[in-house]
Amino acid sequence: MKLKTAAENNRFNYIRSDKQASLIIHADKKEDSKIPAALFGNFLEHLGFTVQGGLLAQILMNPSMSAKHNMSQAIKETLLKNGEIAEELNNIYYRGESKYLKWKPYTRATGFGALILDDNTEHGIPLPWVAYPYTNCKGNEKGRVGHSVRLDVKEKQEVHLKQGIFIPHEREKSYEGYLWVKAIGQGNLSVSFRRRNRNQGKGAVSGDVLASNDLIWPGEKWQKINFKLSISEVELNKYEPVDFTINAKGDGSIWVDRAVLLPCDHVNGFDPEIIGLARKLAPPVLRGPGGNFVSGYHFWHGIGDIDLRQTFPNLAWGGIDDNFFGTDEFLQFCKLIGSEPHICVNMGDGNAEEAASWVEYVNGTKDTVWGRKRAENGQPEPYNVRLWEVGNEIYGEWQIGHCGADENARRYREWASAMKRVDPDIELIANGTEFDLVQPYHHWHEILLEEGGNDLECIALHALPHNNRQLGENQKMENVWCSLMSHTTHWENTNIPELLDMINSKKKERNINLAITEWGILGNSNGPQVSNLGGAVYAGLFLNMLIRLKEHIRVANATAILHGGCIRKAGPFIYTDPQVEVIQRYSRLAGNSLIPVSYIGPGYDVKEGIFFAPCTKDIPYLDSICISLKNGGFILVIINRDPENSIALQTEIEKAENVELISYEEMNGESLVDTNTPLLPDKVKFICKDNEIVSNNKLSIDVNPHSITWLEFRKSKKDRVKSQKQILYIKK
Repeated sequence: MKLKTAAENNRFNYIRSDKQASLIIHADKKEDSKIPAALFGNFLEHLGFTVQGGLLAQILMNPSMSAKHNMSQAIKETLLKNGEIAEELNNIYYRGESKYLKWKPYTRATGFGALILDDNTEHGIPLPWVAYPYTNCKGNEKGRVGHSVRLDVKEKQEVHLKQGIFIPHEREKSYEGYLWVKAIGQGNLSVSFRRRNRNQGKGAVSGDVLASNDLIWPGEKWQKINFKLSISEVELNKYEPVDFTINAKGDGSIWVDRAVLLPCDHVNGFDPEIIGLARKLAPPVLRGPGGNFVSGYHFWHGIGDIDLRQTFPNLAWGGIDDNFFGTDEFLQFCKLIGSEPHICVNMGDGNAEEAASWVEYVNGTKDTVWGRKRAENGQPEPYNVRLWEVGNEIYGEWQIGHCGADENARRYREWASAMKRVDPDIELIANGTEFDLVQPYHHWHEILLEEGGNDLECIALHALPHNNRQLGENQKMENVWCSLMSHTTHWENTNIPELLDMINSKKKERNINLAITEWGILGNSNGPQVSNLGGAVYAGLFLNMLIRLKEHIRVANATAILHGGCIRKAGPFIYTDPQVEVIQRYSRLAGNSLIPVSYIGPGYDVKEGIFFAPCTKDIPYLDSICISLKNGGFILVIINRDPENSIALQTEIEKAENVELISYEEMNGESLVDTNTPLLPDKVKFICKDNEIVSNNKLSIDVNPHSITWLEFRKSKKDRVKSQKQILYIKK
């Protein structure tokens, strides 16, 4: 059966006209089917500051002393520049200056957060550690598991290994941690917080001691030594960094294999502020661990004792993965924030047996090989994860182990069969590709449907239009904006119906649906992108589309919970991108019903647009959905795609009891790319507007350009009183 377009199914019936814009809400046609929560999922990948420097409370970067940082010089310089700005912001904040207010710290490389404060790699010290004096220290030594750093002391000379850090001192005064060390000779060992003293030059000894803990001098075999530090009597500026120092004094040598530091208010090793924001975002489904990352990831590297896990280069994004965050940690994080796990397995340099073992580790009973390993690691009962995705973007030449359509189908058939033998009840998602929607001559979906086997249940797409590709040079921002914002219309009215028609023609006897496991605008931050207002407006348009296609979409995941488009953490700064508030609001609509709307108003055409929407006609400037609430009221969302002009809109609520407007809010910005920043964390957000009067279920408003308008209605006071009297009469 052919899928109807948005206009044909009357969920959003659009007629293009230059006359007065009007919107009719068909209140008497409320749908019985509910909006699935899985449409509002999110995505977590080992990318940038997601793990170390992000969701983990562990403060020290490169805690395993890896001698190889696996980053280009340009990326390292970006991290150092971010660190310089963060330190300068400590002073700017108190001087009231505006310099750097537009700073947007970002990096793709993993293992080092969004910034580092020091670099002593020219002297062989692992990034971002610093040794003083460096002549008494040597990196790339044999460690317990990987690398270590050796500190040589003689004649009671003191040697320091330190790292500049930001600690959450305004929230927490007490800290705990541990070192893995061994030594020869005799000496004194301690850890401390000290004021940073940059005036003495790179690698200089730190300033005043803020807190200290004397430790035992270890023996010649590796030993784990715990410590605690408290700064309860210390005053620090709001954004002031400190140095964490490992201090050795005496005659001999000491090797440091690992150094871990946590604030005492951590939540099972996670940052409590990130947990709080993630709970507020509350994604019903969370996809992990990738993304490109998963095509080179082997799950057994991230299970068991954290202190026995090896550090590896992140082959997808640069930097390192110290495996502090593996399968059990991902599933624990999902539980803490109330999300259903959605695991994506390695179909790049992995194999079917590995994927099956991963399923067994997660879902197998204690009498299975991998289920027994999970039990030994502290989780005796199966996790019972139902949603599994087989590979990520395996069609892309940027992907480890990428392949063509025939090999993708073969791999899916093999992987799915092996995974289903372990747990027949899991739901599987196959690798589709958005490129096949514009390059059908590669026959990706056709071959997958023909050769993917009997376990083909769902096909994944990624909706990741780029703001700086396929549009040529010297494009005006308005043209780029209009092209990007046409993407959802093109998908809803052309690409998705055509793909579903193909599925129905090939698999008439089976119900195969779609998943959109990554979505959001990528590209240069100078244009519309997941992190700014443009990304937020696109999010509203995309979620409107998902709600109208709800019967055909198994799950959808925004990009992404911590590495772009959502929660941001850079040293002492934690804030959210505008898209977060949009997704939060939409996620609350789950479980309610859609009310069809009709819209007559202006629109536009795109003749040469982005790659994924090259030519699109009749794109309405206004896009809208209306949701019936369980309390009898309803939500109306209106999005204005027009980058420059407001639109006067007359709205009529047809065949309904009289209503009144109780909430009128708008997200907008001074420019198309306005965004939140570390010192302006609420620059782009929904703001309350003066309520307009609803007369005879009619409302007139001006919808501002590049905006999202959020209106909530309820029965008028007169009708509510009447309804209450009827209830009382019935009770009597």
